[in-house]
Amino acid sequence: MSVTKQAQELLFPLPPHWLEKIMEVAKRLFACLLFPVAWIGIAACDLAACCSHEPLHKNLHDSTELFAIHEELQRDTISLTDIKSDWFSLGEADQDKMLTILRQNFDRSEANDSPAAGYQVHFRKQQGTPFSIVLDKKNQRAKGSSMPMPGAGSSCSFCLKAVADERMEKYELLGKGQKIRVIQALYSGRPLTIPDEHIPHFFATDFAMQKQLVATANQARQIFTPGTTDYNIHFHVGSAGSQTVPHLHVRLA
Repeated sequence: MSVTKQAQELLFPLPPHWLEKIMEVAKRLFACLLFPVAWIGIAACDLAACCSHEPLHKNLHDSTELFAIHEELQRDTISLTDIKSDWFSLGEADQDKMLTILRQNFDRSEANDSPAAGYQVHFRKQQGTPFSIVLDKKNQRAKGSSMPMPGAGSSCSFCLKAVADERMEKYELLGKGQKIRVIQALYSGRPLTIPDEHIPHFFATDFAMQKQLVATANQARQIFTPGTTDYNIHFHVGSAGSQTVPHLHVRLA
C-alpha cells in the first residue's frame, strides 16, 4: 500500500462512496450560501449607484474623461475637465456629445412630475474656470401643461423682420449664407443672433443650427468686444426663462 493511500485512510477512514456523498452535500450547501450573498452584493451596488451623484451619461464619455456632469434640482452643468479647452476648440463629435447630454437633461426635466416652467442655457467660459454648458431650470409647472411662451404669430417682431433701424441692420451680413442674422438690440445695444426661420426656442431645432448660432454669436462677440476671452453665450426658453420674443435668439452677457 502506498504512503499516499495510507495517509488518505488515516485522514478519511470512511468508505470512498461516503466521501463522495459528503463532498456533494458540501458543494450544494456552499452554493446555497453563496447565492444569497451574491444577490445582496448586487443589490448593495445598485443602491449605492442610485444614491450617488455620479453622472448618468457615462456611456457618452470617452476614455479621456472629457466631461464632468453635475446635476442639481434647479441646475445641470456639463463642464470640460481640461481648463484650457473651450467650446470652439472641441471637434464636432465632442460638441455633439455635450449637446446630446444637454438634450437628455432637458427631456428628463420635461418628463418630471413638476417640469420647469422655463429654462436658460449658457455656453460659458471664464478665466481660470473650465468651459461649461449650464441648464438653469426656472420655476415649475403642472405635468402635462405646455411650457408658457410669449405670444407668437403676427406678434413676433423677428418674423416681421423689423430691422429698418440702421443699428439693427449694421451686423446683418455676419451670418449670411447660414440663414442667420445678427442684429443690434434697440433697448440694450447688444447683438442678438437669430435664425431667419421661425423656431420657437433652443430645444426646437437640431444640433447643426444650435452650433451655427453659437459660432455666429461668438463672431458678434469678437466684433462688439474685441480682445476679450471670457464669454457667456446664452439662450432663454419660455416666459419663465425670460424669453420675451417667441423666436429663438442668442444673447451675449
